[in-house]
Amino acid sequence: MGQQIYEPAQDSKNNWVKIVIIMGIILIIGGGIWDWINLNKSKTAGEQWVEFIGPKQNYALKYPENWIVNEVNSIYVTINSPENEQIKQSIELEGHLPSGLIKAGYGYSANIAIAYFSSIMKGFGAENLEELANQQPSMNKINFAGAEAWERPITGNNFTGYVIMIENKNYAYQITFNKAKTELTDTDKRIIASFKFIE
Repeated sequence: MGQQIYEPAQDSKNNWVKIVIIMGIILIIGGGIWDWINLNKSKTAGEQWVEFIGPKQNYALKYPENWIVNEVNSIYVTINSPENEQIKQSIELEGHLPSGLIKAGYGYSANIAIAYFSSIMKGFGAENLEELANQQPSMNKINFAGAEAWERPITGNNFTGYVIMIENKNYAYQITFNKAKTELTDTDKRIIASFKFIE
């Protein structure tokens, strides 16, 4: 009798090949996720966030510490990125936007502006936000800061923006962004997600 050589069954070889391929795919995907997590950690690792509390307005929110909060008056607050603040300061110093920025398509409006009104009527000229929504069909009902709110786009005069309107304890708040909702950055979204009412 001759010597028999053991050969694994073809199915067994195929199973091992499949296992090796699946493990390779898992390692590649896992490595990609690991890199993505570490990349995002490095982007935000040095970024400190601070809290702004509007004591008269009964709200608070967080923003990156290099952003600038301006309490314009007792009812109006703006929040600007460093880049947008430079544009604002150029306008304040020059009395107008420098021609180079105008040619490049720049304009100025606050990244985020929050207005506070002592009533819906004073803020929006309506008895309530539902009535206002009936007057402005572009408004949509949303949940914001744990309450019912309304959102709408703003367009016109070379400006596109996004507004959230909310009522809290008979006070009205309008939060305006200098870009469309679909263009909000991750930072914009994090700032607005941190918005809360305080006692």
